[in-house]
Amino acid sequence: MGRATSRSTWAIASLAALLAVLCSSAAAFVADTKIAFVSWRDGDSEIYTMTSDGGSIEQLTVNTGISDELWPSWNPDGSEIVFASTRDDGDFDIYIMDAAGQSVQRLTSDTGTDWEPAWSPDGSRIAFISYRTGYGQDFRF
Repeated sequence: MGRATSRSTWAIASLAALLAVLCSSAAAFVADTKIAFVSWRDGDSEIYTMTSDGGSIEQLTVNTGISDELWPSWNPDGSEIVFASTRDDGDFDIYIMDAAGQSVQRLTSDTGTDWEPAWSPDGSRIAFISYRTGYGQDFRF
């Protein structure tokens, strides 16, 4: 892979990551002023929520063994959170759960890494970055 290709791939992935952060940050306060975040306080990354004043911390995901849960993003009405996890096969895939951390559903299951999901502003679609083709690309469903 040439230097120009590496830079353009990096630039695309960086832009998509920025978009994901902006979308998830904008939606973070929609859900009754709750913030979804990741913490490694128990040894692996888990998803938590808390109120915007830093109180009422709740752990939403609990993993046994070694897996990671990253990039939580609220849907605009605050009823669901999309995130990336290695919980099933050690490779990052996209999952969705309700605001209480229940009803977890796997949305992707390809062999490439899928991560940094973010809701569209109207809540009708989810964008994420995938390396299923060997390069970072933006996908939506």
